[in-house]
Amino acid sequence: MTAAWEYAAHARDVAKRWGIRMVEDSSLKCEEAHAMVKERMVVHSPIVDDTSYIASMHEMGHIVTPSGYLRDRRNGIDTVVMQFEEEAAWAWARENALVWTAGMQQLHDWAISTYRNAPPIAGGRDSEFGSILDQLFGAPMPAQPVRQVDPKARERMAATHRATAAVVAASIRGGRKR
Repeated sequence: MTAAWEYAAHARDVAKRWGIRMVEDSSLKCEEAHAMVKERMVVHSPIVDDTSYIASMHEMGHIVTPSGYLRDRRNGIDTVVMQFEEEAAWAWARENALVWTAGMQQLHDWAISTYRNAPPIAGGRDSEFGSILDQLFGAPMPAQPVRQVDPKARERMAATHRATAAVVAASIRGGRKR
């Protein structure tokens, strides 16, 4: 059995190797981790077990793997493209993890189901990639109830995004106010 400190040390080593900044936020749950791809930054909960570890590894996958972030924001966000990004980031995380546990598989399955069952995003466009995804990953899973994010958790995530953006902006400016 892998200890929490081993998971944390491995995640830090991987981040360092790929030039990714890891920002630990104790107010986040492991499933609220997120990648800021252009800034090469992962904001995550403390790594205390296998699921918090793999969540941070998954977010690194969005940065490192070429298919981890494909969105063209000029044309809107496509839910199928998001599914493809998720699958790519999870595949990278699994390949680069110290081990793959049942808990990691459960988190993967839950996370993927939230994207496969998501309604189309307003302002998005029809996907050109749907048939390719079906060939690669099989047909979409049967509809299941989609876990709704608690409004307070959503606000915490938004506040974290704002705080992280401020830290990034300050570090880019060298701490100088403009």
